[in-house]
Amino acid sequence: MLILPAMAQEEEKESSEIDFLFKKHEVRFTGAYMSPEMKFSKVNGDNALFIGGHLAANFNRKMSYGFAAYVNVLKNEFSVDPDMTLRTGFGYVGMFNEYVMYSERKVHLTFPMVIGVGGVTVWDKNEDLVAGEEWNDVETSAAFVFEPGINVEVNLTKFMRFTAGASYRLVRKSDLVHLSDKDLSCFAVNAGFRFGFYR
Repeated sequence: MLILPAMAQEEEKESSEIDFLFKKHEVRFTGAYMSPEMKFSKVNGDNALFIGGHLAANFNRKMSYGFAAYVNVLKNEFSVDPDMTLRTGFGYVGMFNEYVMYSERKVHLTFPMVIGVGGVTVWDKNEDLVAGEEWNDVETSAAFVFEPGINVEVNLTKFMRFTAGASYRLVRKSDLVHLSDKDLSCFAVNAGFRFGFYR
């Protein structure tokens, strides 16, 4: 009879404790890597090849955070009239983060995302009798870039991984006369390697 009230008080104490949806978890540093990468896409309907990559640190084998940068290395020329040929230059940098599913498995999925700013330049091609040809800046603009994607990642060795996947580059707030946000936005397929250490 003396034990029952004590048990009731203990149960009441336990039931009065508040439970939370978002609980405090230990954050562990589990690796860092660099990832050179190629992205095949289109700019203004023309084929584009973006070269770049990202540097990132991994935590709890699930989340990676870092910085990314890409630049289109193709000319992407287009004509606005028979007498004017233009060329597009486009690159972007931003914050990189990625969610990794089952990183301990040989083959697994990742969900990367880049949020940053891009720079676009349009050049005008003029014939020059001495130099052959020259390009003059017509217009430049900054733009907001948001690029979510999905990758398949393969653990090759302890220090190297291979990734391939697809993403969509969404460009907004560019201020150009000859190109629109839609011209700069497009799907992309990518492939690259990751070199670093993982715990």
